[in-house]
Amino acid sequence: MLSNQLESGDIRVMHLRLARANRIPAGTVVIAVMQFEVAAGASPGAACALELTGVKYHDGDRIVLPVTANNGQFSVPAEAIGVTGVILNKTTDTIIPSLSDQLTVAITPANATNQDVTWESDNEAVATVSSTGLVTAVAPGTANIIITTDDGGYTATCEVTVPDTSIDGWVSSFDGLTEAISNAPSGSTYTIALLNNCETDRFEIIGLPQNCSILVVNGTTELITIDGFKCNASSGSLEFGPNINFIDGIETELPFDLIINGDVTGSSSRYVGFGIDAERGSRVTVNGNVYGNDGVNIGYGDIGIYVDYATVTVNGDVYGGNANNVQGGVGVCCWGGGAVTVYGNVNGGNGIGVPGGAAISGSGITVYGTVTDGTNIGS
Repeated sequence: MLSNQLESGDIRVMHLRLARANRIPAGTVVIAVMQFEVAAGASPGAACALELTGVKYHDGDRIVLPVTANNGQFSVPAEAIGVTGVILNKTTDTIIPSLSDQLTVAITPANATNQDVTWESDNEAVATVSSTGLVTAVAPGTANIIITTDDGGYTATCEVTVPDTSIDGWVSSFDGLTEAISNAPSGSTYTIALLNNCETDRFEIIGLPQNCSILVVNGTTELITIDGFKCNASSGSLEFGPNINFIDGIETELPFDLIINGDVTGSSSRYVGFGIDAERGSRVTVNGNVYGNDGVNIGYGDIGIYVDYATVTVNGDVYGGNANNVQGGVGVCCWGGGAVTVYGNVNGGNGIGVPGGAAISGSGITVYGTVTDGTNIGS
């Protein structure tokens, strides 16, 4: 029984038990918050208006569902759909100090009733995260960004690395990149941040500053693609950081070190569709996958990696292209000396003649994954 000693704005809470006929399992507790409003100056015993303001249905011990209320009549929604898992769009990320990257979350099933999550960083001195998943790099080091679902407590983690990188130059074009590389001081370690895609044309680097180590990093939080390039250098090293891919092949000559921390795809329009063409003592490391492409050379074309007196190491997979060229479609081709080591798989594409479509051709090739020939469609 409710007390009649009420004042204007008083709130009373009632616990109701509803029958299965109301689409709630018998015995389920529904909390109904009822607000009693008493007219100003009303005398004792006066009638008061009753408004049902907040009914919530507790689905077991897991989810609270809102209940529609209208003048004391209310309906209960369908049974809740529980969360069964959660994933992030990235499990690892590299962010330059002071820059940010947006992580996104996917809850399974996608139509789960409770989509609420909590974000946290286990090392805010390195990287912080907002309530919406925006990660900001603070200082060099590593931090785990952890997301937890309200329903079920499922978690997913992204390991964020903040490199100890001070940017010596910021560029946004091929011309700016080649100029910054050529102007790096000899004997230095020089870092260049790239701010835009460079897909308009290939570029050529003739020499690196003497004994200079150049690092080109992605100065954005999005993937950057570069059309491709050729580099002839007799010393030094050139490295492209994570989240930078190449889409028109790479050619190297002379004894310098090139490190690619992304994928490389050969050209579909140039004379050859090699993913990587390494010659004359150059040393190339790819921490990603390498893809041959079509090319237009009737003699070769679409080879994933071509090596002639050079050294190439791939920490990923290699794929020949599908141009149907003579000797084309080869995954890895090592002729005339040199060495190729692939820690992933090597797959041939399509080719005609010998060794068209073969996964590997030549000597000095070591593959730690599987080797799968492509298709040879004739001579």
